[in-house]
Amino acid sequence: MRKIISMFAAMAIGLSASAESVTIPIQGTDYKTDLLINRDLGPGVNYKRLRIPDFPLNVNMITMDLNNPYNRVETTQGGEQLGKTEKLANAYTRQYTDEKRPLAGANGNFWCVSGQWPWAEFLVGATFNGNVRNGEIITETNAHTDWWGHNNGSPGCVAITPTKEMYIDFMYYRGFVSNDKIGSLVIQQTNKLVRDGEIGLYNHFFGRDKSFIPADQYADESGTQRMRRVENVSTEVYLSINEGNEWMVGRPMKCTVQEVKTNAGAGTLGNYDLCLVGRGANKDALAKLIAGDELTIDLKWLQPNGNAPEFEQLIGGNGVVMVDGVLTDLNTVDSYNSKTYSRTAYGTTADRKTLITVVIDMSVDPVYGKSAGCNTFVMCDIMKYFGCTNIMNMDAGGSAQMMVEGKVINKTTEGTPRAVANGWFFYSIAPQDNEVTRLEFEECTLQAPIYSEFQPVILAYNKYGDLIDKDFQGFTLSCPDSVGSCDGMKFTAGGNACKGQLTATYNGVSVTKDINIVDSEIAMRVKPILIDATREYTMEVTAQIGEIIYNYNPASIKWTVDDPSVADIDENGVLRGYKEGKTKISGLVGEFLDTTTVTVEIANAPVMPASDMTGWTIKGSSGITKGALAEDGTLSFTYGSPRAPYIQMVKAVQYYSLPDKLWIEFTPSINISSLLIDL
Repeated sequence: MRKIISMFAAMAIGLSASAESVTIPIQGTDYKTDLLINRDLGPGVNYKRLRIPDFPLNVNMITMDLNNPYNRVETTQGGEQLGKTEKLANAYTRQYTDEKRPLAGANGNFWCVSGQWPWAEFLVGATFNGNVRNGEIITETNAHTDWWGHNNGSPGCVAITPTKEMYIDFMYYRGFVSNDKIGSLVIQQTNKLVRDGEIGLYNHFFGRDKSFIPADQYADESGTQRMRRVENVSTEVYLSINEGNEWMVGRPMKCTVQEVKTNAGAGTLGNYDLCLVGRGANKDALAKLIAGDELTIDLKWLQPNGNAPEFEQLIGGNGVVMVDGVLTDLNTVDSYNSKTYSRTAYGTTADRKTLITVVIDMSVDPVYGKSAGCNTFVMCDIMKYFGCTNIMNMDAGGSAQMMVEGKVINKTTEGTPRAVANGWFFYSIAPQDNEVTRLEFEECTLQAPIYSEFQPVILAYNKYGDLIDKDFQGFTLSCPDSVGSCDGMKFTAGGNACKGQLTATYNGVSVTKDINIVDSEIAMRVKPILIDATREYTMEVTAQIGEIIYNYNPASIKWTVDDPSVADIDENGVLRGYKEGKTKISGLVGEFLDTTTVTVEIANAPVMPASDMTGWTIKGSSGITKGALAEDGTLSFTYGSPRAPYIQMVKAVQYYSLPDKLWIEFTPSINISSLLIDL
């Protein structure tokens, strides 16, 4: 018979010691990587949490099968207006409908913040680089006057077509407006500034009541580049989109001129679909147009090979760090990528039909521990292991966030997840259906100590792949006799270390998973135990594997009590006290034995005064004197002129057993600001 070492450690809630492990080569070193969570969120959308303990890194990953017809990707723009930021959890609530349910998402690209001149003059909150939602352009890639970054003239973009093909590449924005009167003119800017010689496009993402921004750039006395709005230097052409046409990057759109204003520039969009604002030579060219003229708007992003696919959703980033499985020079020439940070990235497989989103922390997670952050070399190695060939690095630091089912699930570098300008959300668009057609165990791997008892968490899915219940009830467990026994939803492990299978079944739907029964030491949960003669206590017995605590059915344990006249334990493992005193109790499970002491204290009455009014020490702050407590509980004192007045009553009081409740009646005859009770 083995004597148990009775050690009890606090459980780190949610950390699975039974994690599935893989080995990932990172920068020439193989790292053991634990798969702590591996759960399908909805149709073709899977969430994984990875832990690389020897680095250390906490990695969150969303994998999306774009072949699935019941999911959808969309750009999310803060508050549906350029210049606004929004917390991902708030965007989730705002966008949730029965027909389109957000499952997960992550942050997007950088945005202008205060102090980034000259843009900060008018564009705080506006995203740098490209930004397209549902085919409608929000901002273009800054490859013209407001070109941002180096990256060979293109920071690169991550985009998806209407047929759900992914593109991640060094893409170049090109925008044009044309008809027979004006020829083909370049549209340099969207929803931002319009400098001399440029054409800017404004749509509803700019705001319908916000004045357009024709502006000139200049240097102030300190040499800082700034912008000033200029009036009466532009031509404004207000347009409506022709029937049968719609916003779509890479697809020319026919529009009709509704109104033309010359010597203007500070107008507002109002109820029009879009407006072109031209300056310099473009001012004169646009002034040739009249109401009723038809124009073609052609906005597109070109790949290096010249292809211009149709894009429904698009966001830019810091830079493309991998193309066709090969690292780009942006991993080294851009210090933002070569330094150690938290990370957000989007990647795609070679067939363009799988989207992989990764968020890597640089923080200390209260459950999963420290994550050191990394450079993009490390990030690319991890993503390449899971099949990525093209990878776009996004905004990191405090912006690096992954949202799952309405919550940011990574530990950000800030106490509260910050609002971000944009990102990508992944939705289920499947019909709603509550019929269970698939079951899954939530645990990545199943294991249990010998003789232990537990109820596994079962996930229930419908025929479309939607997760309809995260803690499904009503299933029936089964297993081979060599593994243990099952009673409804409860599993009890056998007495021998072994491997086998556990099956959960509901209404003809089953799931089977391997389970490992482990020889682990057992210990009583509470040491020592205090009880009275009226309260019952069901014994708690546990075993621990790594950080996971497993419970035992106290009725399955053989109990012995040294002095049954003081206390006893019945066949269900329920402890009762009979008279004041102490006795030892022991629990035997197979070869495992643990012992503890029970103390029984019996109060003189069910309800007892905790203290009489004698023996209290009374003192007060400076200015409060002559503190006294009468036998009837009246507290009296002399009140002078104290700066911070208080009066204190102190007494050591012995309580019986485990009181159900303790109450103090306090009735003041003067106004008091607070009453503090310290027990």
